[in-house]
Amino acid sequence: MHAPRIAIHDSRRQHDCDDKRPTLTIREPKRGVNRSVRRVLIGMDDCYSGLDVASFTVTANFDFDGVSAGDNLSSRFKRLSDGVFEFQVMQEIKSLAGGTITVSIKDRQGNLSRIERTFSVKQ
Repeated sequence: MHAPRIAIHDSRRQHDCDDKRPTLTIREPKRGVNRSVRRVLIGMDDCYSGLDVASFTVTANFDFDGVSAGDNLSSRFKRLSDGVFEFQVMQEIKSLAGGTITVSIKDRQGNLSRIERTFSVKQ
């Protein structure tokens, strides 16, 4: 019988035992019907190995602010504070029958988080 693996609290090795996915949220646009969309606001955090920011991807199933559907929008995001990223759209969305934004990120251990936000815009 093998001894169980014990988490070591040495910060240099903490990521060795990281099996938790990063926390990922979409604050804006809200789920369901929106009156307009002026920005996309995302929160993310990883308490263990840290975020692999290079793996950050954001796609939409519709043409979005000059970016084709399915292309990565992550380069358009600016960091507002630790773990908070914002994309301010150049042209406010005032009408959209149905859209989905998909966001994903990995931590440095390779654990992947992925979320989708389905919404519409109707004034």
